[in-house]
Amino acid sequence: MLIVGPIGAALAMLLLALGKTASLVIGVVAPMTLLGISFAVLVAPLTASVLASVTDADQGLASGINNATSRVAQLSGVALSAGIASYAAGYQTGLIVAAILAAAGAAAAAAILPPPKRHSAEAVR
Repeated sequence: MLIVGPIGAALAMLLLALGKTASLVIGVVAPMTLLGISFAVLVAPLTASVLASVTDADQGLASGINNATSRVAQLSGVALSAGIASYAAGYQTGLIVAAILAAAGAAAAAAILPPPKRHSAEAVR
């Protein structure tokens, strides 16, 4: 889910960037629905991973840091988006840059995830 979510978000942002002349349903509703589902798929496992990586005594601190980091990232994204959108081709450029960053996030998650544990035939017996 940590890989599927960002890939879906990247696809949704590309659809928004390229759907300038499309109808409302094709150009806005479908990509925004995909974006919402992608974020829903991403956020819960990400939060669970963060909280599972610390001891029980530090879960409150980890939750606070996770929430604070999320808010700083959201505010930074809004500020950066407003700056990029002020240019003539800013809307499409901003969405394409966001899609590239989301895909890079999926690649980073894929690179750092540990490989799945394999069960040997002897361990099953």
